[in-house]
Amino acid sequence: EMDQKFHGAIVKASHNEFLQQLLPLIERGVQDSITLNNGCHLPSEDILAKNTLRDHALLMEFLKNRDASGAKNAMSIHLHHSITNLNLNIGEEPIF
Repeated sequence: EMDQKFHGAIVKASHNEFLQQLLPLIERGVQDSITLNNGCHLPSEDILAKNTLRDHALLMEFLKNRDASGAKNAMSIHLHHSITNLNLNIGEEPIF
């Protein structure tokens, strides 16, 4: 729930209508992935939470400093970690 609130606040602050419409689909995809994997081959909830908090802290640091390039890179890292942690990558290489 806190993760969804964090993402919602970031998207709202972006004033990007496309992202506002996309966010519920992304959240649903993440939930579906967790459900389909049923916890198999996923890191523990503690590890997922720790990694997610680290990624969010990095993103917030760049946003606080109004560093658009840094925030973009932090978001890329977060997406990469999310895709990898949720086993959404195709084949050997991550899709993002």
